[in-house]
Amino acid sequence: MRLERLPEYVKRHGLKSSLGHGAYAVAERVVGFKAMRGMTLRVEDIDPKYLGEVAPFTCHRAGAQEFSQLPGAADLAVPAFYEGAAQRGDWSYYVLDGETIASYGWYSTGAVPVVGDRSISFSPRFVYMYKGFTLPEHRGRQLHAYGMAHAAAGSVAQGYEGLISYVEILNDGSLRLV
Repeated sequence: MRLERLPEYVKRHGLKSSLGHGAYAVAERVVGFKAMRGMTLRVEDIDPKYLGEVAPFTCHRAGAQEFSQLPGAADLAVPAFYEGAAQRGDWSYYVLDGETIASYGWYSTGAVPVVGDRSISFSPRFVYMYKGFTLPEHRGRQLHAYGMAHAAAGSVAQGYEGLISYVEILNDGSLRLV
């Protein structure tokens, strides 16, 4: 957090939360500390409304190469990300608003780079979801939940138990979402 935004942050989240975030930021910068909250998603946990169509949005699955060719995809990640995802066999479930990408998440069954030379992997019974994002103009419509529900159903249909993911504990918006 930038210092000029501190008064606004304290006003919005309170002093206790702000001090906790500040201590976390110091620990992160000094020793590389990260704290995460994990979640699993199985089909039986999903509200059925997310498994249907949510007009005018449509949900799709694509490999990294195919996703990178979609209109607007070049603005969402650097070519090296798409190349690495393609080499690992990762794929995306994404939500379109007409022809525009509104929300997406990436999925893998192998180790995925996290920070520097660190990677993360999980039980082979689950598909790992990472790099979920909803474009600002589409937030508040539960599109990420819609995409994740379809990804979980697709994963179960392929023989996996469901999805597994994590969110950094300071990412309040994503924590509320998952």
